[in-house]
Amino acid sequence: MSAVEDLAAWLTQIWDEEEQRELAKRTWRSDAPPMDVTYDGRSEGVYVSNPGSSIEHWMSAEDYDRSYLTPAPDKQVLARIAADRKILALHSGEQDWPCQVGNYVEEPCETRLLLASRYQDRPGFRPEWLVERQGVEE
Repeated sequence: MSAVEDLAAWLTQIWDEEEQRELAKRTWRSDAPPMDVTYDGRSEGVYVSNPGSSIEHWMSAEDYDRSYLTPAPDKQVLARIAADRKILALHSGEQDWPCQVGNYVEEPCETRLLLASRYQDRPGFRPEWLVERQGVEE
């Protein structure tokens, strides 16, 4: 796999992970009744009760999620990930005519390096992907 393909695969993996985290975010449904919730540390479930009541009802995590929660991803984060994916696709191979850094086969173009620059503290980032090493000024 070339450095260009490695960088694209690495960025795609990061965006996949970020997207999964966002899509997993939940918030209380506005039409759900108020409930006290205690997480069951022994299984994949929760105990729910009316506020102040000592009578608890056990629910599976899936039932609790479906009954009381609603997806709450940050739409701006998802939009940024989608835009970054489109930019990466536009800067692959022969479609990458506007970039002046990199030869598109062995070296990533300037745009790909800039996309990766915000993640340089993440595991897997390579020194050759540093913008400064490629002669690109920030």
